[in-house]
Amino acid sequence: MISSLVDTRHLDAFLAVCQEGTLARAALRIHKTQPAISYDLRRLEDALGVRLFERSGRVLILTAHGRRLRELGEQYAAAFHQFRQQALGRGTAAEPHAPIRLSAVSGFGRYVLYPRLRDRARDVNCQLELLFRTAVDVFRMVEEGQVDCGAVYHTKVSHRLQFTPVYKEELVLIIPRRLKGTADTWRHLRTYTTIPFVTYEEAEYVFGRWFDTQFGEQPPSGIARCHFTELEEVIDAVASGFGASIVPLDAVPRPADGLRIVRPRARRCFNQVFRVCRTGSLQPPLLDAVFEELGRERHRKRTSERNRRC
Repeated sequence: MISSLVDTRHLDAFLAVCQEGTLARAALRIHKTQPAISYDLRRLEDALGVRLFERSGRVLILTAHGRRLRELGEQYAAAFHQFRQQALGRGTAAEPHAPIRLSAVSGFGRYVLYPRLRDRARDVNCQLELLFRTAVDVFRMVEEGQVDCGAVYHTKVSHRLQFTPVYKEELVLIIPRRLKGTADTWRHLRTYTTIPFVTYEEAEYVFGRWFDTQFGEQPPSGIARCHFTELEEVIDAVASGFGASIVPLDAVPRPADGLRIVRPRARRCFNQVFRVCRTGSLQPPLLDAVFEELGRERHRKRTSERNRRC
């Protein structure tokens, strides 16, 4: 029996801390004081004979044992609730997990992160909220605790945030298929001062990185014909002949009707994507699993590229 090993009240306190992220919020959730929560965690560690958290001041970081216990504890809580609902004749639905909230820059969030979240969350009874924002907004939302974590193109100096590289996306130039020009045309920086561009929220950073990679400098001027918030409209505008743009390759549909990808030189432009969390925060296992999957994909791609070069 589980009660012969641990007091389930201590397990409740442990799960509350995992899901809320701090002792203060956990205490409010289960109507206990913070010292009482700390006592429950110590008793649980004593009963199991392992450390569940690494402590650094007020910051609690789950150990490997802690992560495993959280997974088992949430399964136990869901199964117990389901049994109770069945016994009372109220159906079989398990209690939802704590809400999972994250924000991401649009290109990566919409075309890379969302499909993996969708596949992982399909069989998990949880509330999922994915918001597409600019990097500045993602930083603010993570710092203020509005979301569990975020995904951004670059880091910032902050002791309140920690960054982990999780993905590399290729940035490409897309042009209308009917736009005239030879392959040599796109190798000259002056070309880009004469064509209209379709821009979007993160375009300044993305365009700047692409031009730095391809030419080592920025064009002296450019023509911005239209601006959109989301990449869907950008890609549609390029395909409709409004101008060129620079976007993540993951966002370009296959087949790319009405547009074509141009790589003016042998250099390929890659952009590092980072996961950003509050320093020391406890992350939902679902998010850990998704980002670990992305890390494995990144490793396989690097290995494949090295093998091709050999």
